[in-house]
Parts: sequence; C-alpha cells; structure tokens
Amino acid sequence: MCGRLVIYSSPERYAGIFGVTAGFAMSPRYNVPPTFDIPVCRVGAQGDREMMLMRWGLVPGWSKGPDSRFSMFNARSETVHEKPAYRTAFKK
Repeated sequence: MCGRLVIYSSPERYAGIFGVTAGFAMSPRYNVPPTFDIPVCRVGAQGDREMMLMRWGLVPGWSKGPDSRFSMFNARSETVHEKPAYRTAFKK
C-alpha cells in the first residue's frame, strides 16, 4: 500500500508549533507521495531545533545515496527487523 500525506498549512505555522523559524516557502499540497521533500523539524548538530526540507523515505545504510531503484518508504511491521534495508534503522 502506497503512503501519502497532506501539507495543508504554511511552513511558518508548523514552525510556530515547534518554536523554530522556517527558512523556506512552500504552498499547501494535498497529495504528497513518498520521495518528495517535506518540512521536518529535527534536532540540529548544536542541540537546537531546526526546520528544513527533507526527502520522505529511507536511504539504506548500504546505499551510496538516494536512488530511484531503492525507494524505501513502506515496511511491513511483521518483518521490519529482518529485512536488510530496514534492520539497522529499526534497531536505532
């Protein structure tokens, strides 16, 4: 089953919820598929929160970078701990 999400508010509104600033503009999107860039709030290198655009999906540790052949965004909960693409990320 393919996942989708909706981004219906501005980055400034999301940034306000997390107490950060958004350094980018984005229009609402109502059908965002995996592998697209989405706004994410994360803890930065200095330990403070930051909001940035990140690619939705998993790049396996053995991959040299994002590759359309390895579109990792959909895992089965029953086997996620066994599959090589998800195993290390699942443990962490």
